[in-house]
Amino acid sequence: MARNSFGAGIADYVVTPSDGNWVVAANTAVTFWDAATDGNQYTDLLDEGSNPVTSVTTDQYGALPAFSGPDGVLGMWADAGGTSRAWVTTRDITSSGATSLDWIVVTDPIYGAAGDGVRDDADSIQAAIDAATTVDGGTVYLPRGTYMLSKPLQIPAGEAPTIVGSGWTTVLKLEAAADCYALVMSGADTRVAIRDLTVDGNESGQTGASGGIYAAGAVACRIDNVHFTACRDDALYLGPQTGGAFGHNNRIFGCLFDQSMASAGPGRGIHMDSNDENQVVACDFEYLGGSGGTTYETAVCILDRAGTQSIEGCNFVNGSTNDTKGIRIQDASSTKINGCNFDGTGGDSIFIAGTGNVVTGCTIFSPGEVGTSGAASGIHLEYGTANNLIVGNSIASSPTAGRTRSLIREEATGSAGPNLISGNVLITKGALGTAVAEIDGAGTVYVNNLGAGPISVPAVEIKSGDTDRANTVAPASDPDLSVPVEANAVYDVECVAVWTNGGGGFRARWAVPAGATMVWTDNDGVGATTASQEVTFSATTGTTLKGTLVTGGTAGSLTLQWAQSTLNASGTILRQGCALKATRLA
Repeated sequence: MARNSFGAGIADYVVTPSDGNWVVAANTAVTFWDAATDGNQYTDLLDEGSNPVTSVTTDQYGALPAFSGPDGVLGMWADAGGTSRAWVTTRDITSSGATSLDWIVVTDPIYGAAGDGVRDDADSIQAAIDAATTVDGGTVYLPRGTYMLSKPLQIPAGEAPTIVGSGWTTVLKLEAAADCYALVMSGADTRVAIRDLTVDGNESGQTGASGGIYAAGAVACRIDNVHFTACRDDALYLGPQTGGAFGHNNRIFGCLFDQSMASAGPGRGIHMDSNDENQVVACDFEYLGGSGGTTYETAVCILDRAGTQSIEGCNFVNGSTNDTKGIRIQDASSTKINGCNFDGTGGDSIFIAGTGNVVTGCTIFSPGEVGTSGAASGIHLEYGTANNLIVGNSIASSPTAGRTRSLIREEATGSAGPNLISGNVLITKGALGTAVAEIDGAGTVYVNNLGAGPISVPAVEIKSGDTDRANTVAPASDPDLSVPVEANAVYDVECVAVWTNGGGGFRARWAVPAGATMVWTDNDGVGATTASQEVTFSATTGTTLKGTLVTGGTAGSLTLQWAQSTLNASGTILRQGCALKATRLA
């Protein structure tokens, strides 16, 4: 292989600090290496006269003279004895069919990444990123291979270059004991696109904070089709800008987050902290959640501590080892969770400690199917929740009795309520550990939820016409005032009855399914302890009957039966508009 020429270029000068300024470093020996730190020194150099040398000395102006590098080497790290090294490239090659400043291939000899799963490629890839940053719209391309990283790749602030792989067979993998994130932003406003590759956090080899992408200061970044796997702390952290300003408006699309349950850290998928208005769309979260973390920073697929996020069309699966939650909204508001699927999460599928959030159109089945039995709920409104909207979701318990605590759980702690919980389909497959729903917030509206939930849709019947009865004291079923009731249920019953008294008065009782019990009263304070016990009215012309019906194993109808209190040829007329309402409580 041929040697390549270095030095004698317009930028080939060595400088040194002096009295607070930078000045040229004349007559300084420069050595050349294969890495930015440590590594191996290149000693097979030739000076301008083709004499063998191991270092090159700058002239009286600090300029690096022309020299030849080792065979086949297109780039090297220059060391002038300072605190860092600088990347220099041959002046014989400025571009090739594969590499130019706007499309840089990290495996080209000028950068020298190996992608063999053995060599540390951090410096080579960093050199490619730095080079791509010198032009607008630069792209760094990583061909198929596994690129080992002993330290993080630094993403430059501002409009950073696009980093793209050839698909999930392009792998950025942390070396053992790297104890860092694979890619890191500085905290300044940073805008970058990263797509079509795998980031392997190698959690089993890490003992310190580490993970996939640490995006402090991320603004309008695009993370597409990235497979995040085995990350100890966070696969993707979206954080604030330096100085406290929020990051914002990032898009995470079509990514897979998996395999962190064995992590000694929290093993989260996405952590959003002081970084809002992000979109997480069509991503999969599987087998996440390590044993580390404290309080709310424990095992969870998505932790939202900023609010105003949009999480749509995502899937959440398993997380058995550490009771991993699907989504946790912590002290945040205005996040929207729409159209997501939760399949057997180890902890609560959706956990909210915040206000003004929206959960709609989600399918949740078998919460707690794995993990601690009886601990997980489908949707859990925990502390200080108010003005949250939980509408139009389908939630089914585990088919295994006792695995799921409840389908919807609202705690009263932190002055919770009001929340609106409506139009959800609640499906009990296996017996629940506590109840279908636990609704304890002050003023919460919980209506129109189908399927054995407390305070479900009332059954109401209104008389469509008058009914006239004379010369009878044997109560018979009213033709209008009858509602269906389910087996093994509890109902709150209310009936408004108004009649015209022809002299015979009014008496009433109830017809209920076999095995049902009922206690009831009228608005005069007369109490009855059975459904068939009769209450009579002689002179009045109206009453409100109220009671509690408990059905047994037989479903059927609740029907008002009535007649005259005393025989009279002048009829008692129960008037059009009377109403019967039965509201299921349990």
